[in-house]
Amino acid sequence: MPLALVAALAVGTNSLAATSAGATTKAARKEAATSSCMRHAKAAVAAAEKPVNLQTGSPFPATKLKGKTFAFVADDMALGIDSTTYQGFKAAAASVGASTSSFDGQGQVPDYIAAMNEALAQHPAGIVFDAIGPNYIGQQLAQAKSEGIPTVGLLEPASSAESSYLNPNDAALGRTMADFVLEQTGCKANVAMFDAPSFGTMVTETKGAQKEIGKRCPSCSFAIVNQNIADIGTTTGPATSTEIERHPNLNYLMSAFDAMSTEMVPAVQSSGKKLPLVGSWSQPNTLQFVAKGAVEKATLNIGDDAPDGWGAFDQVGRLALKLPAAAAVSNIPYQLVDSKDVASASKLPGYKGYQAKYKKTFEA
Repeated sequence: MPLALVAALAVGTNSLAATSAGATTKAARKEAATSSCMRHAKAAVAAAEKPVNLQTGSPFPATKLKGKTFAFVADDMALGIDSTTYQGFKAAAASVGASTSSFDGQGQVPDYIAAMNEALAQHPAGIVFDAIGPNYIGQQLAQAKSEGIPTVGLLEPASSAESSYLNPNDAALGRTMADFVLEQTGCKANVAMFDAPSFGTMVTETKGAQKEIGKRCPSCSFAIVNQNIADIGTTTGPATSTEIERHPNLNYLMSAFDAMSTEMVPAVQSSGKKLPLVGSWSQPNTLQFVAKGAVEKATLNIGDDAPDGWGAFDQVGRLALKLPAAAAVSNIPYQLVDSKDVASASKLPGYKGYQAKYKKTFEA
């Protein structure tokens, strides 16, 4: 065989060997990355599934608030979550001889502003605003500050415009949802997450999920589907159907708020596809979805509405007495709930007797 041919064959063999070795190394790296992703996801999910307990702050003399009036400004009192939270707030105030007034934002920014103005006109001892972004009512919050009226934001990200807040760690909510999806898909996620950008808490939650999936699984895909919170009942179902049709490779859906899951689940069922979903801010009906495990595989149980109302009064009451807010109350705990533990978790055992716990805190 000519020497030139021998040399050419040798070069070709070496080239094939190098290509093969490169492919093997690339595959090994990918496998290692997937293993690392799965280890993290499993550990994160296990931690998030642990039961949570109500946290209260140190005792304070809340009985000094007797005779004072506090305002509660709600995003939309037609929503069960807002009305139930207000009932908790009202009961907490009544337990120390204080009274409350409620003002309805009716789910619209102009009405948020009007409701805050009405609350300010009463010169209350403090104001709690529920699920309303501070950016929408900045002028009113500034007025409250100038008049010495403490303000507490409930279920919205913390802001320097308010005196204090009660909210879960929204970014952590998103990370937990993302880790659950990664575990469920073997770190091969193609996700569409539905959120409502008018709510800062959902925006932060969605960004947390997006960042976590991008960090743990760069090859995974993540799409955001924005919804108008006021139109969920009419638009979210069709939007889900459209997303499924447009992206046949989807293998998981995420919902930043379970009121959207209520519409998404039937849309998935109508599609005929076995497309799972993980939700957040659980609702009674979505906990039933999770119990069945057909579409919604898990959701996040975040505090509870009536106890959150008590916590909001705890915070605004402290501030009205010129005391510091309680960090333990500010951070609402959450639990990842799936079909295996939904029965017990939905009863919120960690919140049992919450009224007595807060009353004890009010008796200093």
